[in-house]
Order: sequence, then C-alpha cells, then structure tokens
Amino acid sequence: MKFKQYIFLLFIIPAFSVWAQEIPGSAPIISARIEEVEDLIQFSGVEEKLKPFMPEWLEIKTELINLKGNFNHTPPEIEERLNRLYSRIYPILEKRMKSMDQTIDDKMNKLLVINHISFLGRHDLVLHQLTPVAGRYWGFRPMAGIHHLVIHHTVSDSVPQIYKLHVHSGYLDNKGAPYISYHYLILQNGTVIKLNYLSERVWQAKSANQSSIGIALLGNHDIKDLTLEQKRSLGLVVKVLRENLHVTAIKGHQQIDAKNDKTLCPGKYGMDVVKGLQF
Repeated sequence: MKFKQYIFLLFIIPAFSVWAQEIPGSAPIISARIEEVEDLIQFSGVEEKLKPFMPEWLEIKTELINLKGNFNHTPPEIEERLNRLYSRIYPILEKRMKSMDQTIDDKMNKLLVINHISFLGRHDLVLHQLTPVAGRYWGFRPMAGIHHLVIHHTVSDSVPQIYKLHVHSGYLDNKGAPYISYHYLILQNGTVIKLNYLSERVWQAKSANQSSIGIALLGNHDIKDLTLEQKRSLGLVVKVLRENLHVTAIKGHQQIDAKNDKTLCPGKYGMDVVKGLQF
C-alpha cells in the first residue's frame, strides 16, 4: 500500500469510534470517511511530518486487519493505542488547520475590532475551565467543500452550561462531543467566540455537517429577540465568511433535513434574522 494510503487511514481509524456513534457504521460510510480525510491530508500537506509515526501505525494496522473491518468492536487495548497515537499526531494537524484559518481569522478580527466588537478564541475560555476533552476529536473536511452557513440558538444563556451539555456522555446519542459543538458563538453583547477550526466537522447540522459552518446565538430566541449587538455581529461574521469561502446558502438549523430533524432552532426571532441574511 502506498504511503499516502497509510496516512489517511492513520487519521480515519482513531476517530472512527466517534464517527461510528454519529452515523451507524457500514462499508459505504467507512469509504466516504476515508475519502474525506484523504482529501484533507492532500490539501493540508502534512504527509512528511507524519513519517516518524509510521512504524507504530503499521503495528496497530496489522491488529486492525485481524479484526476483519469490524471496527465497532475494537478491543479496548487497541483503541487505547490508537488514541495515544492520535493524541501525538493531532498537534501537527492542528498547526496546519490554524494556518489554514489564519486569513479568515485576521479579516474577521479586523472588521470586528473596527466595529468595537471583541473576537475571542477557545483559548480564552480555558480560564473558565472550558477546555476540549482529551482523547476526543472531530472528523475533518477540506475547506473547499464548505458551502453553507447554519444558524443556531443555544436556548441556554450560560456558556458553561452549554459546554457541559455538549461534552456530557449521551449528547446526540454519542459518547459526548470533543468540545462545544459550533464553529462560532455570538454572545448577547456581540462578542464573537471562535470555538473550532473550520476544517473540523463538528456535530451541529446532521446531514450538513460536512459542508457547513455552525454559528450559534447565545440565548433562547424562540421567546426573546436577538440583541442589536448580536444582529450586528452575526451580519459581520456572515460577511467575512461569504467573502472568503464559496458560501451558496445561509439556513436556520430547522431548515436542514427538516423531515428527519424536528427542531425549532434557531427559534422564531432567530429565523426572522436568518431570512434577512438569505440570498
């Protein structure tokens, strides 16, 4: 097998226990996930930096082959080895994802600062002990495949409470999310917090996770309108993303897979704002 094939398998298997919880495992699903990761690895250009991990990976891969593809029942000791290996590899990919986002981050920060709005990252939440959960990782996707912006409301007004809900075992019938499950969060005072890299496929819109960016508005906007600051910040975030990505649609969460996902998100007032942004 070629080195490139080893590499994308190296990324797909450790995260597979999480993906399998998100979508029931099957040969077509596994194949699709492998293609997603291969596309990202080719795009991000990190193959050379992963070579030192190959001997360890080949040992684990041999054990996986003996499972005959039954990854839903991976023995705990193999899963533990995979997680340890992945924890060493993730920082390499994280640096690349940060680099890929840098242009958009810089433009967004500049526009928000001009409008007297704070732009924070998840590192700013560490002081509140809201850190990514060790050993859990999102799936990845190439940024070229991002075409939709999905708007949510959080219902809760408490960021720590949202964090606990998302990382708690059982969230969305999973083992718990790696972190708060949106890409951006907009507080009532207009502050924008970037929670995850744009290349990370967070769990926020089911069938549209692969192609969308999730933007959440703090609060219950089924019973309460957005603040003027939230409306302004949302408009600015959407402006930057539309100018730097191939965005073809902006939708409220309730407009995604409406037949199978009965949700009122982002609420009555949230949808009023979404309709004003749609084109």
